[in-house]
Amino acid sequence: MSGQRDQEQAGVSRARPRLADLAASVALVAVVGLVVGIVAASAELFGGPEPGGPADAAPLVPSAPPAVRSTGSPGDAEAPAVDLLPASCGDLFGSDLTGRMLASGVVLGEEDPGLEPSLDDPALAELIRGFHAIRCEWTPASGDDGRSVDTTVAVVVPARLPALEARFAELGYSSASELGGTRYYWQGVAGGQAVGEAHLLRDGLWFATHWVGLGPYGYTADMVEQVFGG
Repeated sequence: MSGQRDQEQAGVSRARPRLADLAASVALVAVVGLVVGIVAASAELFGGPEPGGPADAAPLVPSAPPAVRSTGSPGDAEAPAVDLLPASCGDLFGSDLTGRMLASGVVLGEEDPGLEPSLDDPALAELIRGFHAIRCEWTPASGDDGRSVDTTVAVVVPARLPALEARFAELGYSSASELGGTRYYWQGVAGGQAVGEAHLLRDGLWFATHWVGLGPYGYTADMVEQVFGG
C-alpha cells in the first residue's frame, strides 16, 4: 500500500508541472490575442477601398480652413510633381473617405506651421522637412482620446530619392509595389493603441502617413485617386 501511495504521489508531482506549463501557455495565447486584437481593430489597412463605407455621409466641414505647408522651394526638376500637389487638404480626400473619417469622430483641422512632421524616424522627418509639401492632420472632434492620422504629401527632389529609399531599407520597413508606385509600411502597438506608418512613392510624390488608433481602410488609395485619378 505504501508503494502504491508513493507511485500515486509521484504521478501527481509529474502532472503539476504539466498543468503549470499548460496554464502558462494559455496565458501567453491570451496576451498575444489581445495584442493582435488591438492591431486588427485599427490596423493599418491603407490599401484598397473599404466595402460598406458611408458613401452618403455629409462632406467634411473643417474646424478651420485647411492649411498648406510649404517646407521647401521646388526646383525645375520638381515642376511636374509640384503641379500634382493638392492646393489644400480638402482636395486630397474624397467624399467617401471624408465621410468615414467623420463617422469615426475625427475632423480635419488647421495645421500649425510650426509643427514637425509626425514620423517615427528622425532621418525620414529630416528628409521630408526639406521638401515642398502639404500637411494634413485628422484629430478627435471633441476631447483627446489619443487617436490621430497625420499625412504629409511632399514633392521629392530627384537627387534625394536614393537616400529616401535607402533609409526605408535600413529601417526594415515592409514594401510592396502598389497603387502605381512603391509602398513602405510598418505597424505595431504602443500605449494600448495600434500605431503605424504608410509611405507611398509615386511619380515624384511622397505620401507619408503616421497614424495612432485609427487606420482607415483605403486611406492611401483614396489620396492616390484624388491626385492621379487612379
